Amino acid sequence: MHLLTQVLCFSFISLASSPSLAKTSISDESMQQMRERKVNSVAADVPPLTKFSTPDKIMQQVRERGVNSVVAEINAEYGQEKIIQNIKTGDKQWLQIAFKLYPNTHPKFSQQIIDALSDVLIEHPVEILALTKAHRTLSFPDICNIPSTIKGLNQQRNFAKKMVTSLRAAEKYNRGENLDNIETCLWEFERMHSAYL
Repeated sequence: MHLLTQVLCFSFISLASSPSLAKTSISDESMQQMRERKVNSVAADVPPLTKFSTPDKIMQQVRERGVNSVVAEINAEYGQEKIIQNIKTGDKQWLQIAFKLYPNTHPKFSQQIIDALSDVLIEHPVEILALTKAHRTLSFPDICNIPSTIKGLNQQRNFAKKMVTSLRAAEKYNRGENLDNIETCLWEFERMHSAYL
């Protein structure tokens, strides 16, 4: 940005000091080149996390560079918290991103994704379980679990009760494959956490 300012300032001084040049105007082509330089310098100043601000942008980065490279950059820029929060909204596109980013070589981020999916499973059981079955990168025991972020015994009991209540409610209103997924998840959850129920 400073270079562009210096070039413009130098150009102005040159034009003002030379009477023969002062009468000539800058050509349209030169103006276009200056505008392009300005746009390019502004693009270079864009924070790196903006390329991870939407599910579409993340998917594009994964296609171009691969999941491990994308996750490494997300971790280096401390953007994982924002992505985890977006996954926890339950938005279908962000849930898809969770399953795209999960198989990576960064165990901490992978665990955060599992915890986020387990947490949001209470509100969106049908969608998450269908994605779990479709992607096959995570299993029902991974997702149908108490998130590792819930530490206290009372909090774990409350979460377990909410999970079972949510899955039983979803069980009443679903048929076919969705019902099978819900019953499998409920069975896995009750098997692993019967002490809390």
